[in-house]
Amino acid sequence: MSDWIEHLTDNIKAAEDAKQRRRDWLALRSEILKSKAHPAWKNVVAACEKDVHKINQKLTEKFPGDQSKLLTFECSRSRQFVIRRAYSPSFDRRASENLLGAVRR
Repeated sequence: MSDWIEHLTDNIKAAEDAKQRRRDWLALRSEILKSKAHPAWKNVVAACEKDVHKINQKLTEKFPGDQSKLLTFECSRSRQFVIRRAYSPSFDRRASENLLGAVRR
């Protein structure tokens, strides 16, 4: 009769151990992502700034003297940047690094 009790408690223990291993694994992954997030974010910012500069060069070549088509790239200390066009049709695109270390749009 006690075999089923032993089997049940073994299953419960195995399930709890599996949950703990998963929590440990998720915590480790979180730490790895956090350690890599800031350098990756800096690369994203640099690439976007470079691309905006390239776009502005092409626009200046195609439309000399027309400043209305140019984009601006604004980067703040709060780990956020904005790509903006002020003239019609105007737009802005924002991106920021959140506190968890992931990039949010």
